Amino acid sequence: SRYDEALECYDKALELSPNDANVLKNKAITYKKMGDLSMSRQDLLSGFECYKKALRVTPDNREVLLKLATIIQTSFPERIDEAIDYYNKLLEFNIDNDKIYYELGHLYLKKDDKLNAVSAFKLALNYNENNPYFNNSLAYAYVRIEMYDDAIEHYQRAIKLNPDAKWTSIVCHALGAVY
Repeated sequence: SRYDEALECYDKALELSPNDANVLKNKAITYKKMGDLSMSRQDLLSGFECYKKALRVTPDNREVLLKLATIIQTSFPERIDEAIDYYNKLLEFNIDNDKIYYELGHLYLKKDDKLNAVSAFKLALNYNENNPYFNNSLAYAYVRIEMYDDAIEHYQRAIKLNPDAKWTSIVCHALGAVY
């Protein structure tokens, strides 16, 4: 394929100049495009491997880190720790940290690491205290550690922030279970 030909050219260029930033960047872009193509063809494993290769070439590639974290979180539940590592690396970019902490909270819950889940959801709320989903998730984490008063407070806050009827009925059901 054209991608393989491009990778061969980049490898030859790197033999001559091993630290050429532009060549490394282009090689990573090629791997990322290969990953995107694989994902569009529903070839999860190939896409995942291409993204990992891109990350090896450019370890601080935020877009690739996010793709890897998301793929692992949604498709490889047995690799939660790896997803957590990717999300923690993403925090270094200081972009969308509220969403990253939110995802970390859910990953910690999957691991049954309730205290880290509470901490992650609280950090998400530090960035965006008016997000009903963050409040709802923190409430659920509080239920898991049996801090019911705090859970009630955040469930009620989630309802106030998002009064949508369907949403409210779901959250009220969870709130009712606490009472």
